[in-house]
Amino acid sequence: MIGLITKIYRGRKMQEYQYVYEIYKAHSFSKAAKNLYVSQPALSATIKKIEERLGCQLFERTTTSLEITKEGEAYIETAKKIMELEEELKVKLDDLSELKTGSLVLAGTAFFSSYIIPPVVKEYRRRYENINLAFEESDSLLLYKMAEDRNLDLIIDAGICDTEHFEKLVLYRENIILAVPNEMIPVSVKNLAFTGDEIKAGRHLSGHDRSVDIAVFQKLPFLLLKKEHDLYQRAMALCGERGFVPISDMHLNQLLTSYNLTKQGFGISLVSDSLVRYSENRNVSYFKCKAEDPELLKRDVFVAYRKNRHVSRAMKCFIELAQEIYKDAF
Repeated sequence: MIGLITKIYRGRKMQEYQYVYEIYKAHSFSKAAKNLYVSQPALSATIKKIEERLGCQLFERTTTSLEITKEGEAYIETAKKIMELEEELKVKLDDLSELKTGSLVLAGTAFFSSYIIPPVVKEYRRRYENINLAFEESDSLLLYKMAEDRNLDLIIDAGICDTEHFEKLVLYRENIILAVPNEMIPVSVKNLAFTGDEIKAGRHLSGHDRSVDIAVFQKLPFLLLKKEHDLYQRAMALCGERGFVPISDMHLNQLLTSYNLTKQGFGISLVSDSLVRYSENRNVSYFKCKAEDPELLKRDVFVAYRKNRHVSRAMKCFIELAQEIYKDAF
């Protein structure tokens, strides 16, 4: 009986931490209530009881805003630590069950979620059918923030990784090439273009050099990703080596979007050869670019997870399987 009472009390305490933390994240009682699937009056009553028990106010409420107090900040800091410990305990207990139960949340950009993750998930589900798998798809820049908030376990991404806060395990290396709508290709370099079939066959990786100077395309519109993205930085560096700034009035969130717009004739874009291998390639051709720094034309595709967290057996098995599947990729 005492054990049952302890369990109920512990469950209520965790619920309180979650309620306060959700209000803190949402900056709103109504939004937090919606996210928690409770009524706003019930949520407000719970917070009032917590504040009365603690003898302090956690939130400053006005008709137009909601601000956390100093006491509230101290509560949130402790609540996050407790929730993290609770999650780590759950993960460790899942490990002891020999993958007979557990969960795994994966995340990637539209391209990785569509093409790179699914083959691993298919085999993973076959081997570990009792693990509950969930997907998150987002702009690359948001994935790491989501992981810091403990909303996901593993990120599959390419290019930039915050290695100060995340562990990174490489799956394979991909090559960066230039995608150009067929109607925009300058006559002077038509003979150096690769077709989609040639890229899929790996012809661009052969020793025969068909590289072009990216300056040949400097008068054409470039479809760039947003400034914080890896491919934006590579595009600016490649063009900078040749002494020009690319013409661009589009800054996009996803590689898949810029590539699809290129196929529709909106402009040229830097893409990965792994994207080309998985895509239809109508109305577009590809070029290898010359570069003073060869590393601008190669980047790692990797799995990442937050440092200083318990790596569950479910996570380890997924990483090992992904490395197995992609060890001889491309």
